[in-house]
Amino acid sequence: MKTLRIFSCLGVVLLLAGSLKAQSGTSALPAGLPPLGPLHGIVSPKIDKFQLANGMQIWLVRRPLFPKVAFTLLLRGGDSQDPVALPGLAQLMAQVATKGTTTRSASKIADAAQLAGGTLAASADVDSVRLEIDSLSDDASAVVALLGDVSQHATFPEDELASAKASAKNQLLGKEGQPHFLAERALLGTFYSGSPYRIVSPSLATLQNAAGDDLKTLYRQTFRPDRALLIAVGQFEPAEMLAQIRKNFNAWKASGPPVPLAGEPQPRADHTVYIVERPRSVQTTMLIAAPAPTLHDPDEPLLQLANTIYGSGFGSRLMKNIREDKGYSYHPGSGIETFRWGAIVQTHEDVRNAVTGASLEQTLLELNGMAAHPPSAQELLNGKRQLLGGVAVALHSRTKLADMLGAFWVQQEPADFLDAQMATVQKATIADVQRVSAKYLAADKMTVVAVGEKSVIQDQLKSSGMKIEDAPNFR
Repeated sequence: MKTLRIFSCLGVVLLLAGSLKAQSGTSALPAGLPPLGPLHGIVSPKIDKFQLANGMQIWLVRRPLFPKVAFTLLLRGGDSQDPVALPGLAQLMAQVATKGTTTRSASKIADAAQLAGGTLAASADVDSVRLEIDSLSDDASAVVALLGDVSQHATFPEDELASAKASAKNQLLGKEGQPHFLAERALLGTFYSGSPYRIVSPSLATLQNAAGDDLKTLYRQTFRPDRALLIAVGQFEPAEMLAQIRKNFNAWKASGPPVPLAGEPQPRADHTVYIVERPRSVQTTMLIAAPAPTLHDPDEPLLQLANTIYGSGFGSRLMKNIREDKGYSYHPGSGIETFRWGAIVQTHEDVRNAVTGASLEQTLLELNGMAAHPPSAQELLNGKRQLLGGVAVALHSRTKLADMLGAFWVQQEPADFLDAQMATVQKATIADVQRVSAKYLAADKMTVVAVGEKSVIQDQLKSSGMKIEDAPNFR
């Protein structure tokens, strides 16, 4: 779930002095500390935007303070373009694309990346494929050449494909022993049955049956300049960077007409508890989720703020209740996952078997409480500080900024989309938070996936009043 949480999963949780006292009821901090400053607006960085004659887009963000450059090459498509019989093929294709070109072997590609001070990473999610590397500025031209080579001349050697399939199969078997993977697969499979949005990894059948020609066909459909964006963030001279990009990408040509991108899925949210049997499990992993607004919806940043108050970080209501007060779960939390054509708001928690039902009951109470007991003025301010502060810190990271801009582009928003989002957060009122909480966070909108030992947890889950079923098999 790579596209998770534009704001609330930036890796930064700002626990401010005012929130510690107001939200948790602990004793006052020492006197004499400086007061918190006013909230400040956040403005998108200056982005120089270009487009080549072949349709490829280029976004350059100059950061001259440190001699490195973060590159991200994004292609619209991803698992939403997979053949129906080969779900997850884009993830396999992305991995093997870096394992050989017409002029470089896998080892030469890896060596070129390492000589530039980075590692070339390839990945795919449901909406995109990406190549990423954070390199030394002095070697930026070599990295641009490497990205141009892989994006246009990948050969998919049979021995590398066989090795990648064997490795991915072992990884899949390992993941199937992890309750969070099982919960995620069941949740997306339930919400998006029949849609590519259900895909979390290549299936075992894909790893057994995918052939080199399948990967080459998907590569030609995906790696095309009219669906590509190259982002560079770091220390460089824009004119020199643009010249290198033109040199290595001007000749890139699309192969045939573009395959239509996936359309909007219809999520199935049916207020049911789905149990994934995990024999002898000593705890239960739960995902409590509902459809959420996409980035295109003006409610999205308001829900991010409501979610921050409800369940994101150590000052949240959920954390205070089921960790600090009751000790049901060590690290519960919540977040919003956004796709191009969908979004999910979800709570995640790992709880002891004996308190599975009680923890779910308290979580549903907290979800309803966001509308029934709207946030105080202090909670609202703390939530804004956490969101705005997290984004402000992320903007100082080359790779996080590139990720943020890439997410906007994949989901078809402008480069300066952050400005409107942050302005909405800054102006949000208690009434705004209460409204979106009632609309999206109410307990009766939630679907639950519980991974654990059915005979131990089933009777406890009945206290939720929700229908209980076995989760379908999504292997």
